[in-house]
Amino acid sequence: MTQNYTLILILSFTAIMLWLAVKDQKSFLRGQPINYKTIIVSIGMLGTFLGILLGLLAFDSEHIRNSVPQLLEGLKLAFITSIIGMGLSLLLSLLQAKPDEKSKPDPIAALLSKIKQQLESLDKRSETLNETVAAILEKNSEPSKTEPIKPQLESLDKRSETLNETVAAIL
Repeated sequence: MTQNYTLILILSFTAIMLWLAVKDQKSFLRGQPINYKTIIVSIGMLGTFLGILLGLLAFDSEHIRNSVPQLLEGLKLAFITSIIGMGLSLLLSLLQAKPDEKSKPDPIAALLSKIKQQLESLDKRSETLNETVAAILEKNSEPSKTEPIKPQLESLDKRSETLNETVAAIL
């Protein structure tokens, strides 16, 4: 295997891996990520095995001195393609790393917390209203004064109970 042949193989593997890296990054930037990182590493590993295979195929144990340069060319292909594949994959991973999700406030949790606070406030107001109405009724316990508003008070009582049950279920 000659140096020119090795260079052509290295450039071919690199071009394929770079093309996949660009596709991966573009898809990530569009918000529809397609993960090519594992394929890039796999192509680098394929280059590794191909380089070792080509180096070993060219190796002649009877003429070791003449075979070593060809073996080294195969190993050069092997290691360069692996380094490029892993390097591109690592670079893409770093470029696409998301910040820690825990550091961002969860908008749904914030909204639920706000709703819970409002329901608790509403529950307290309902209790205060019930107490006020009960106090007024005690002061004016004459049936002639309370009889006209009795249906409204019963309706208010039922609504208050329903509200309390709903708040209790949510909390």
